[in-house]
Amino acid sequence: MNFFKRALLSVTRRKGKSLILFAVIFILGNVIAGAIAIDQGTDNVEEDIKKKIGATATVTIDQDKLEKYANEHNGEFPSEEIKDPSVKTLEKISQLAYVKYYDYNHRNIAQTEKIKRVKVNRANDDSMISGMSYMENYVSFQGVNYAPLLDIKTKKISLADGRVFSDQEVSDGKAVAVVSTSFAKENSLAIGDKVVIDSQIVSYNEGGEPEDKSTFDFPLEIIGLFDVNKVEKTSKETDRKKREMFGMDAETEMEEKLNTIYLPNKQVSNYGKEYFQRDFDKNPHHYEMFNKDGTNMSKDEIISFYTSDEMNIGTPVYMLKRPEDAEAFRKEAQAVLDNQYYKILVSTDQYDSIAGPMKGMSKIAKMVLVIAVLASIMIITLVVVLFLRDRRPELGIYLSLGEKRGKVIGQIVAEVMLIAVAAITISVFTGNLLAKSTSNTLIQTQKSEAASNTSPADDYYTLSQISTVTYGEEDVIASYKISLSPSYIVLFYIVGLGVILMSTIVPLIYIVRLNPKKIMM
Repeated sequence: MNFFKRALLSVTRRKGKSLILFAVIFILGNVIAGAIAIDQGTDNVEEDIKKKIGATATVTIDQDKLEKYANEHNGEFPSEEIKDPSVKTLEKISQLAYVKYYDYNHRNIAQTEKIKRVKVNRANDDSMISGMSYMENYVSFQGVNYAPLLDIKTKKISLADGRVFSDQEVSDGKAVAVVSTSFAKENSLAIGDKVVIDSQIVSYNEGGEPEDKSTFDFPLEIIGLFDVNKVEKTSKETDRKKREMFGMDAETEMEEKLNTIYLPNKQVSNYGKEYFQRDFDKNPHHYEMFNKDGTNMSKDEIISFYTSDEMNIGTPVYMLKRPEDAEAFRKEAQAVLDNQYYKILVSTDQYDSIAGPMKGMSKIAKMVLVIAVLASIMIITLVVVLFLRDRRPELGIYLSLGEKRGKVIGQIVAEVMLIAVAAITISVFTGNLLAKSTSNTLIQTQKSEAASNTSPADDYYTLSQISTVTYGEEDVIASYKISLSPSYIVLFYIVGLGVILMSTIVPLIYIVRLNPKKIMM
């Protein structure tokens, strides 16, 4: 009789001991399976959310360093040292191997009377752009340095008709624009038409009340029309948080984008110069305000300074080739920055700032997995050794009859593996159910512990600007799912059977050291 048949007979005849070993492996297998399922679930959430957020990065002020400085200097901030990174520095970062696209935007707004603003029906009547509620009718200018439009590349918008800018138009600052199809329809515009923005300049009396209005025309040729892509829906909690922090929700963001006019950065700068010049002429006290500190700058110097790239660079955006490049890019880009109070912010940081419960669960799952594996090896080893002690005469007879030690070892391994495979197969399903039932409790526990561990509001706002979609903690939790995926099943079998094989090492040594003569005496 070969050793495998002997193993099968041994398992079926020793039902009591087989059931005990089965129960031990089954219980430990459930713990291991549950830990693997939770760990894989959290990893899948991170991968999924980061993929949706996109791999973009920017340069922003390091609020933590500023606060640290202020705490060490009686609340004073190093204002003289906080200078915006130069265009040269930003372009040097854009040349790193991890960057796919790069753009920076001059921004401005124009209050108008003739141009009709696109309105979006809002679910919340109190939704508004914070600080712009005094403007009844205005359009936003968004300058571009990257001619193909980064917002198209990141799929925030899509080209519906016409074309995007040429590199020559951007470098020369041509008076050309890309507007939304809704804006074009509202103002009866088509490709090739000239839209004249009648920008208003308001003069104020000494009491600060509006006294008079004048306008100047800012003509642009329409070369392209875009549609705003639907943003993936996020939780009500995320929308509420954005309304409370920034005074805007999904409808407000949509309305802003529909009334955004894309044009070359130099054209936005030209508009700013024109506006400054006319405003200074109409409101001399505005010019005087710039010289209150005794700088004695001329009007031209003020206009040139405040419309330069360095003062209007906005939020530089770097589109990375892969999300996995984020940390390598951050390290190299940080080394390029020439100001210690600035840092590199990557869109994937958004996940890190809202994924406290997931990270806590992942940490617990990994810790439980390690403990369960070590405990399983020890417990199963002891159980098998104890069972073998009672079978010393049987094993001694096999060896006395000339059976090779290798086949005796093979029989013991086969017995343990037959029981283990059955226990592990059932544990695949019951461990998955265990993970589902314990996940909700773990999430609630980790939510309370991570409540105070959130990113600064400024970082959250910046991340919402450079990411294709903004997520909150509730969205991350909603994305968490425990499932019987092939990778989970394969990994569990590898870990489970690996633990069983390691557990048989000591029993195998016990068999190898058996002396059949002493056993049979």
